[in-house]
Formats: sequence, structure tokens, C-alpha cells
Amino acid sequence: MTIIKTRGGKVLFAGPDKYIHRLVAENKARLAYADLRGHNLSGLDLSGANLRGADLSGTWLDGANLAGATLADAVMAAARGEAVDLSGADMRRTDMLAAQLPGADMRRADMTGTFLFGTQLPRSNLSFARLTDSDMTGADLTGAFMRCVDFTGARLKGTALDGADLMNARLYDADLRGATMEAAVLDGADMTGVDLDGATLPAATPSTPPAGADTPGMGI
Repeated sequence: MTIIKTRGGKVLFAGPDKYIHRLVAENKARLAYADLRGHNLSGLDLSGANLRGADLSGTWLDGANLAGATLADAVMAAARGEAVDLSGADMRRTDMLAAQLPGADMRRADMTGTFLFGTQLPRSNLSFARLTDSDMTGADLTGAFMRCVDFTGARLKGTALDGADLMNARLYDADLRGATMEAAVLDGADMTGVDLDGATLPAATPSTPPAGADTPGMGI
């Protein structure tokens, strides 16, 4: 028997272990503040689920559908899974410390103020997502598709952006100190006020890069 409780200990629902996946999916509208730590939610349809403030630390999410879900103030620390659909999700202030979600679909997700310290998101699609004031320090966004993403005021110190597509992204006042952006696409990106001290920029960057930037292949 598996019992699903809130983080405060209130019982939400319970059922036989073999049916817990179905029960979670059937009750997706009432998962706010649920304690789902360590559960295997792979392949579940949780689209539109109410997971506000829920604890999904260490959950397995391979192929899970969380499109349009409410995950504001949730904890997803060390969550892992490939090809997770988080498109259009409300992820404001979500704690995603060290989560491993390669190839995630995060298009148009609202990740304002989200904590993504050390998060692994290589090859993910974040196009049109909002990441204003987020903390992505040390995150891996290698090869990510991030066209038109709003990174205003975001902290991307030491972030791996090699091969990422940042066309038309807004990086106004972002902190990119020590970030690596080799082979990244920055066409049309707004980099007003960006701190690039110690950053590695694409070789195609103009010959007068911002002070402190390390541009490979340009004799700097």
C-alpha cells in the first residue's frame, strides 16, 4: 500500500503499490504540496496537473507529460528523466537544484526566479521560455534550443552554453561570467548590460568583444 501525503503530512490518497501510477494520474488536479519524493512517475500523463509547492525531489520522470502543469514553488531537486514535456508549465520559483533532464521540452515555460543551480538540460528546447531573475549557475545547456528566451537579470555564471541556439534571446543585465559559448548562435540576441568577464564567446563574435571575454580563434 502506498500513501500519498502532503508535505505537511495530510493524506491525499492511498492505494495498492501496483496502481499508484494510475492513482497519481487520476488525482493530478489535487497534487498541490504533495510529497512525491523518490517516486517513479515515468511515462505518466500529468498535463495540466496542479503540483504547486509539491516535493518531487529525486523523482524519475522519463517521458512524463507535464505540459501546462502548475509547478510554482515546487521542489524538483535531483529529479531526473529524458524527454520530459514541461512545455507551457508554470515553474516560477521552482527549485531544480542538480536536476538531470536532458532533451526536455520547456517551450514557453514560465521559469521566473527558478533555481537551476547545476541543472543538466543539454539538448533541451526552451524557446520562448521566461527565465527572468533565474539562477542557472553552473548549469549544462549544451546544444539547447533557446530562441527568444528572456534571460533578463538571470545568473548564468559558469554555465555551459556551447552549441546553444540563442537567436533573438534577451540577455539584458544577465551574469554570464565564466560561461562557455563556443559555437553558440547569438544572432539578434540583446546582450545589453551583460557581464561577460571570463566568458568564452563564439569565434564568429565581432573582433572587439566586451572586456574580459575570451574569444577562441581570434588571437585574444
